[in-house]
Amino acid sequence: KKQAHKGTDNPMFNPEGMSEAVVHANLITSKFGVEICSINIISANPVDDQLTASLATGAVASAEALQAETQARGMAKAMKIEAEAKSITAKINAKASADATMIEAQAASDAEILRAEGSKQAAALLESSQVAVSLEKMRMSASALNKSDKFFFGQDPSYMKNILMTGAQADIVDFD
Repeated sequence: KKQAHKGTDNPMFNPEGMSEAVVHANLITSKFGVEICSINIISANPVDDQLTASLATGAVASAEALQAETQARGMAKAMKIEAEAKSITAKINAKASADATMIEAQAASDAEILRAEGSKQAAALLESSQVAVSLEKMRMSASALNKSDKFFFGQDPSYMKNILMTGAQADIVDFD
């Protein structure tokens, strides 16, 4: 039982013992104007094998913890950088899309204005020539007709009732 308690009595593992070591060291060094704030153990060669194993285990655990902490910080920074990059990319894409929409809308507006100005100029040219006006009227009339439309020419108006109605119905209508 003494051996298990012996490790905690060792000043290297006891904060109070280390503080006492600092106080004791300052008693000696204060004569020379030197004050010791803390003592760090660089190397230890304990005689006890259990103490050596305990120190080695503690050192390995401390190194692994430091490595894990460093890795976690690195991963956190990488994730932050990646998130910032995605955010910047999304902003750039959104702005590009908005700019493209504005350009398309402006182009459509400009095209409509250009078409309207062209139509206005064409109408002014047509208006200046009576022949051109007549030709345009004929063209527009022709475009309003379908190929399947039928026309009857050379008949008097009373003939129309025979086309639309039969017998007694046709006798009722008077086109004169």
